[in-house]
Amino acid sequence: MMLLLFMLGIGSQIIFASCNDSAKDSKDYSCTCIDGYLANRKSRLSVEDAFIEYDIVDDYLPVPPEDFLVASFITAYPDLGNFIPPLRTVDANAISYPKAKPSSEYTLILIDIDAPSKDNRGFVIGMFVNIQGRNLSAINVNNLNINSVVVPFTPPVPALDSGIHRPIALLYEQNGSINPNRLDLLRLSRDRLIPDIEEFTKKYNLKNPVAGNFFVTELSSCSSSDDGRKDE
Repeated sequence: MMLLLFMLGIGSQIIFASCNDSAKDSKDYSCTCIDGYLANRKSRLSVEDAFIEYDIVDDYLPVPPEDFLVASFITAYPDLGNFIPPLRTVDANAISYPKAKPSSEYTLILIDIDAPSKDNRGFVIGMFVNIQGRNLSAINVNNLNINSVVVPFTPPVPALDSGIHRPIALLYEQNGSINPNRLDLLRLSRDRLIPDIEEFTKKYNLKNPVAGNFFVTELSSCSSSDDGRKDE
């Protein structure tokens, strides 16, 4: 935790310096310093095509989600493969799925399919069950009822120089309430690994994801700008 705070302190000083005062004074939110909003590059792909294009279906999921899941951090918005610098992923803001059935319950799984490593994938960033559909107009994963939390949210900051990571958000409609105190879920809260998502969802009678979203991120020692990537 101290290391993360140190990184945030140093990183924010560097990024703050990259934004000029005139941009701040004019409220130009295309400015990419941490105290502004990251300019969002809207994906031109459908949800299905994006999950296939980024090899998420081949690498981890059996099928792509049906719909788009709105997700946001305080200063950035995931949008089907856009790049978000690691420092901007620390503060989760909201998850929204307006098409949710008000009387249904949902499971939300946030997972980095490239962590802990490419050969040992499926690090759970957060998992939440029994979310009421009527509440999915906008929820903050940090403010959910304790009885919904299986794995508390952890910022998806990748290991240094571990390459590109693909954190994904998946929303599943439940066929009944799930007990978050089951022994296997308590183990999951400790181990934070779902290596086989298809086997896991079948175990809890969850069908294909009704909605999803993802972004890519990378923590590189050669990063020199807010986009966090090495210069080409």
